[in-house]
Amino acid sequence: MPTLSPRPLFGLSKTPTPTEVARTKARTGRTFQAENVGVKATRYFREQVLRKRPYIDPAWCIQIVSEPLHREVQPDGRVRMWGEVLRPGETAPRFLRVVTLEDGETIHNAFFDRRFRKDDP
Repeated sequence: MPTLSPRPLFGLSKTPTPTEVARTKARTGRTFQAENVGVKATRYFREQVLRKRPYIDPAWCIQIVSEPLHREVQPDGRVRMWGEVLRPGETAPRFLRVVTLEDGETIHNAFFDRRFRKDDP
C-alpha cells in the first residue's frame, strides 16, 4: 500500500500569488483564503474529494478539525471528526464528517453524514 504523504492543502507553502489564486478559481470555481495555506491534506483529498464534492468548502474542514463536535478513532488509526456547517442558501445546518490520518491534522476525506446525530455518544 502506498504511503500517503501530507502536503499543504492546495500545493502552496506560502501566501498564494494573484496568479495562483486565479488558477485555483478557474480550476475549481472557488477562491481560497490565506488561512487555508499550510493545512496538510493527502493527495486523495486534494485531487479526488474536492473534485467529486465541489460543494465542500475546505475552510469547513479546517474548522471541524480544530473544533470537532465529536471525535472517534477508527480501527486503522484514522480519526473521524464531525461538525455542523451551514451551506449558503440553506436554513438548517448539516453534519460534515472529516477524516484525518493518524496525526489528527492531515485531512484525507470529507462528506456530509446524514446518519450522525448530535445526541449520540
